[in-house]
Amino acid sequence: MKTISILKDNETQNIEIFEGETLLEVIQRSGNVIEATCGGKGTCNKCTVIVNGQLIKSCTTMADNGMSVKLDDPVSGARILTQSLKVEYPIIPIFEDLKDGFGLAVDIGTTTVAAYLFDIADGNEITVKSTMNPQKVFGADVISRIEYTSNGPEERMRMHKSIVNCIQEIIESLNLTDDLAVMAITGNTTMLHFFMNLDAQGIAQAPFTPETTEMQIFTSDKLGFNSIKTRVVVLPAVSAYVGADTISAVIATGLYKSTSPKLLVDIGTNGEIALMSKGIVWACSTAAGPAFEGANITFGMPALDGAISKVWLGEKDICYKTIGDLHPEGLCGSAVLDIVAILIKIGVVSSTGRMINSDEADEEWIAGKILRHNNANAFLISDDIFITQKDVREIQNAKAAICAGITILVQRAGISLTDIDVTYLAGGFGNFMDKTSAVQIGLIPEELLDTCVTAGNAAGQGACMSLLNKDFLDKSNELSKTIKYIELSYDPDFSDCYMDNMMFGDD
Repeated sequence: MKTISILKDNETQNIEIFEGETLLEVIQRSGNVIEATCGGKGTCNKCTVIVNGQLIKSCTTMADNGMSVKLDDPVSGARILTQSLKVEYPIIPIFEDLKDGFGLAVDIGTTTVAAYLFDIADGNEITVKSTMNPQKVFGADVISRIEYTSNGPEERMRMHKSIVNCIQEIIESLNLTDDLAVMAITGNTTMLHFFMNLDAQGIAQAPFTPETTEMQIFTSDKLGFNSIKTRVVVLPAVSAYVGADTISAVIATGLYKSTSPKLLVDIGTNGEIALMSKGIVWACSTAAGPAFEGANITFGMPALDGAISKVWLGEKDICYKTIGDLHPEGLCGSAVLDIVAILIKIGVVSSTGRMINSDEADEEWIAGKILRHNNANAFLISDDIFITQKDVREIQNAKAAICAGITILVQRAGISLTDIDVTYLAGGFGNFMDKTSAVQIGLIPEELLDTCVTAGNAAGQGACMSLLNKDFLDKSNELSKTIKYIELSYDPDFSDCYMDNMMFGDD
């Protein structure tokens, strides 16, 4: 039998290897967490490990008998958003026979998982637990993960087990294996397919048909939970790319009952957008990619300790703040947004998105920060962290998709941007980003700047409301059938609108 040894946290695993496997595939199969933003395509350079003293990319290195592989210790201190708008509502049991005990609402995000524990008798929130989604080892975005599961039933089961085990660990940490009465699960349609162990391949290809968007009710053992006996309610979705998390956010913000035009924008690996206008909730989703969450960015990282989270322009210098006030390790999404806005302001990035050469800079201090990386220009932020031309293009594509999605949705609803009186910014990135920076780069239309309010983890809040009040659960089911969904890939004006929004500014 051929094996490799994996050293992590001062413990060694001996893992059998098979012909034709890469190190990344073996590490993923072993259950260890490793950053693999691009899903193993060899483009993100983040799946590095130490093999026999040398730093290598695990996705392009074939596993060989006797290899000794050292993994970095996992990074702690994730800044995971769990707070949301405070909403008062009565407690109405969602099942007649469940009027007391504990209930758990879980928001399965592409990047993070948040779980909210309640006493379902009185609605008292007991505690909140959050963690990074362990499925990130299979890719940063839903398409990469779907591609992984399409390799076969073992890969699909591995994806399913990773999220079930994650929630199982949360439940065990709360000492609830015998006392949990009910769970309510929200998330985007792909995450819910993985949770239910459904085939998600139809989501990734036209005509974008999920296995189901209906609410599902399971006993926990049917989903693979061990020693936990509870009912599990998987909340309904709208379509392949407008999931239960969007419906939950619409519930939490009260968007569905507004008498005036209101907009909801949740910017993550996908950008889900919902609009209430004239008694109708409209929705669409844009393939923004994971750039705003730090992925596909050269020094991008999640909002962890050491991540640069805010950047601003000082007097002939770039100033920044890191999470935990630690030595900078990389850039999270909010910082990437800030630095691109600054580079536009000081003329380093043109309206077309081109990063200038050092000899084109207006000031000496700016020229001194422009360097070359992989035959392209880059801009130095700290001693060893910079943003590249490729990173700017990633943000340029993502912001164009979001802004075009907002524009098309508003047009299809028959109103103008100036008619909107509130714009809810939901999710971790929406909560922490600087709204002015977002407008400066063209992520959010300028007309909406003064209407923006942060809604926190509205998806998680909506899941809690559906856990504790049957009326909200019923409303979720109703919205899943009545929300007017716009599939942007079929919209005749989306491509032109997307191209119109590619530019930075009006130069």
